[in-house]
Amino acid sequence: MKHFTYALALAGLLGLNAGAQAAIVSVDVDRFEEGFQNIQDTTLDSAPVTDTVSLSPANGVATSRTVAINVLSYSAGATNQLTVTADPTVSLLDVINEVGEDSEVRVSWVIPASLIPNDAFNTFFRIAVLQSDGNDLSVEFLLNGTTLGNFAVPGNTFNQDLLFTASAAQINAGGTLEMIINGQAGWDADFDDIGFAYETPTAAPEPVSLALFGAGLIGMRRLRRRAIPA
Repeated sequence: MKHFTYALALAGLLGLNAGAQAAIVSVDVDRFEEGFQNIQDTTLDSAPVTDTVSLSPANGVATSRTVAINVLSYSAGATNQLTVTADPTVSLLDVINEVGEDSEVRVSWVIPASLIPNDAFNTFFRIAVLQSDGNDLSVEFLLNGTTLGNFAVPGNTFNQDLLFTASAAQINAGGTLEMIINGQAGWDADFDDIGFAYETPTAAPEPVSLALFGAGLIGMRRLRRRAIPA
């Protein structure tokens, strides 16, 4: 149902005609609907705590997810514990730092090659910050070591889509997609499923701008009305 709602919302908000709707394709990389992970780091050192799970096609095109977490610093008297949970029961990635604690969280996915047509265009990756606390975040996305997007996410962000472009050739090369998150001491955040969308030249719609694409995603998210845990 998620895919159907996504397509309807995007097509409706972009004002595409019936012939153009089939030219828009949405692909989930990881819905966070399987592969439960609950990882903690309680030591202040340079070695991250890492966990990898295999994923099935029912969850998205990614074949595996690796979460690597590392406490960088913490205030005197603070409880030194960073917890990251990929929770299929609520389909999200949850990061919790203790008060005064700074950390880096890296989430990476292995994606197969040849996922989209070579003539695909207007290709965008997308993930949403469902909610964050009052601390600012920095979020970087890389594909095979090449930076695709950098975002400064202000504190108290809710339902904010992060969109970044990649060429059809980059996506079709497959490899490792990585998200690196850091923030002000004590930062907490929840992230929604990650995926991408593209158009094919099977019809002749108006070019989809990044701004309009974001509007479509926001509309889709309102239709879903996913409950966000406190």
